[in-house]
Amino acid sequence: MIKIVILILAVAMIFALVTAAKHMWTTSNGEKTHYWLMWRVGIAVALIAVIIFGMVTGQLTLQAPWHGQY
Repeated sequence: MIKIVILILAVAMIFALVTAAKHMWTTSNGEKTHYWLMWRVGIAVALIAVIIFGMVTGQLTLQAPWHGQY
């Protein structure tokens, strides 16, 4: 379940970035660009919080082959 939330947040962050870039190139007013970049920052904070929550609760684990060898 948490992986689906992470995927949705990642897609939303890419959408906000693309939308901000579109507004930056098409309009001279930076108000819309600022709006979408602030959304992107908020989504990034939420994404980091969800990842930390998943690691703390054990729903996300490290599965790298070298994890725990050193």
